[in-house]
Amino acid sequence: MLCLVDSISYTIFQQLTEQFEGSIQVEQKLKNLQLYLSDIGDGLYRDLSAALKVAKSRPVAIFVSLDQERFDLPQFKSRRDGVAEVNKDGAVLFRARETSEKVLMSAGLTKMTRVASGHMGDVGHDAILFRETADTGLDLGMFASLRYVGSSFILKPFAIWW
Repeated sequence: MLCLVDSISYTIFQQLTEQFEGSIQVEQKLKNLQLYLSDIGDGLYRDLSAALKVAKSRPVAIFVSLDQERFDLPQFKSRRDGVAEVNKDGAVLFRARETSEKVLMSAGLTKMTRVASGHMGDVGHDAILFRETADTGLDLGMFASLRYVGSSFILKPFAIWW
């Protein structure tokens, strides 16, 4: 069963995408991987609530593909200097908003297209978006692994979009 995400999923992801290196776009590679995981059954979850129930009962991570889920940005809440915190941490922290469970995800700055230098500017597009949605939440789409650890769920993103 292809539910082991950490090293095994990365290997599968590499194997499925390396054959297309240079011939198709990243978006198409992601779509092909999602189709593959859907075809094997029990390999991909598209509903966060259902995925949380499954992940809680398994010792390994599962894959999720979410079209739109609302997340809070704790580093930007309550008049905090979110950009400074993000730059200090080297990542943006997201927390799922519309669930009673604690679901966290971080996105490293060096992996974000517009801040690949590892530094988020105070007036960059992402900084403005994150500040403006800090109180209302930001709708994100993603392809990620989901794992239950202790009392929290951790999303490890392969791709995030907004």
